[in-house]
Amino acid sequence: MDIAYLGWVRRGNLGDQAMYEAFHNLVSSTHSVQLAPITSVGRLIAAGSRPRTLVVGGGTLLGLPEWNFRIEEAIRMLKPDRVVSLGTGVVNPGTEIDSNRIEIALAESARILEGFERVTVRGPRSVATLSRYGIEAEGIGDLALLRSRITAASPHERSNSILVNLANNSRRPLSFESDQFQSLISALRELKVEGYAVRFFAMEDKDIDLMLESVGREFEIIPFVMGADDLAHLMAASSLVLSERLHGSILAASVGTPFVAMPYMDKVVDFAASVDCLDWVLPRNAEVDGVDVGQFIRGVLNSTERRECAHKVIQTRSTNLSRSVIEIVSGH
Repeated sequence: MDIAYLGWVRRGNLGDQAMYEAFHNLVSSTHSVQLAPITSVGRLIAAGSRPRTLVVGGGTLLGLPEWNFRIEEAIRMLKPDRVVSLGTGVVNPGTEIDSNRIEIALAESARILEGFERVTVRGPRSVATLSRYGIEAEGIGDLALLRSRITAASPHERSNSILVNLANNSRRPLSFESDQFQSLISALRELKVEGYAVRFFAMEDKDIDLMLESVGREFEIIPFVMGADDLAHLMAASSLVLSERLHGSILAASVGTPFVAMPYMDKVVDFAASVDCLDWVLPRNAEVDGVDVGQFIRGVLNSTERRECAHKVIQTRSTNLSRSVIEIVSGH
């Protein structure tokens, strides 16, 4: 085995699956790639096949106790010649409820990372977090950006579809009763009246339940049966993507579709900063900050010049990411 990839793959999470598939598509013509198993039994089975390189991918793994254990176990059982991280996300303890637990886990992650040949992470906030623990990391972007190989539709070819994701996650900032959620739904109703097809999509199967409960009577909900490629192609033909989940925004960016990121966790902001799109991040407390949600959405939807500028930046980031990944896995 040439490369073993460790990440949250084949676990019903379209975002982390997209990271692996994009990485595999990029390097599989020149390297043999297999998944590094994350269960103890799986590690024992894989132990007889020693990889040259263990790649720690994604999603947000560094700073989580369970992933510290999985990474160390994979290293111990697989005995790779070299270990690297590629665009891995880092938990920001300042935004977590259980910050003490995360601080301890980050210190442990730093100890493990000292044995890595290269440490690359998703964005500047991940870089800054690791630097506080003495780890010098490079921010190269999220591996799912490599999906930009899917051809983006030109503006006049895009449908009038607006895709929306609500995350069924305990840390989501938008409760159904909040003023911000009601403002979001009101803005989507207006866009629907104007002729936009507002459709809700899931990044995980459990998102469907939340969306059925909150908006199922008013808006179309796309069944969770698509793969990451299917969703990316759908986004490529859409006018706008609004997403709470991180990789909803990343997949949209990768195919040139403007997005409004609704950050339920700091990692969403980390990605937006990595592609110079912080102005497309809806503030967590927009109503309190005096931000009109409807105007914010329309601003992203209708700003042709800003959209073209963002797409050029993202294309450049994707190209640089591709080069970095090829260089790192090749050991250059």
